[in-house]
Amino acid sequence: MGGYNLKKYMIVNDKLTTPIFLDGVIHEHFDETMYHEGMGYSWNRHFFNKDDLPKELWFITTSKIEFDYYESFLGHIVEEQLLNLIVESKAIQDYVIAKLHIVNTKGKSKVKKNKNYYFIKYYDGISLVDYEKSEFISREVPKNKSFKSEGTFVEKYQKIIFNNTDYDVFRLKDLRLSSYIFCSEKFKKQCIALKLKGLKFIDLNDVATHINSR
Repeated sequence: MGGYNLKKYMIVNDKLTTPIFLDGVIHEHFDETMYHEGMGYSWNRHFFNKDDLPKELWFITTSKIEFDYYESFLGHIVEEQLLNLIVESKAIQDYVIAKLHIVNTKGKSKVKKNKNYYFIKYYDGISLVDYEKSEFISREVPKNKSFKSEGTFVEKYQKIIFNNTDYDVFRLKDLRLSSYIFCSEKFKKQCIALKLKGLKFIDLNDVATHINSR
């Protein structure tokens, strides 16, 4: 049972069931000119004030939306079933959520009537990487500068080792890994049981190879 809980995965976009490139922009309101406007919002950055994310957002896209998960726009697009699973799982709630209206350039909904989408942005993470046991190529970092992320001294991972945790869903403080959501074997099996589309689970043993190939 212990091994079942300890096994961890990194969640990435499944290229077989999601667009390789997700076209579009996310805005705080919709009109037909917004598709060509940039996303110059204070929340549209890696480090942001959690209170800046609105309760509702509009994703204006020409892409086909048939997935339940997509990592993009410095956050995560999730369908309601997946969001409920995340909320109900054992996790640190270091994220903010916005209702996401997914529409085409004319404002017409791009999703099925029984589907509801949300945009999640994590504003913090947990310290889980064991830098003593992990293997990586180091890089020089200014000693007199403070960083909001961990692992700023890592140039390239060769092997990633986690300290033990019983969290089922989490985001890391580590600079090179903080764009991703990680999960337990239990969470992975729950996603598979719900037949959620768009998620690919990378075993922790293969994470270094995956991020180095990007």
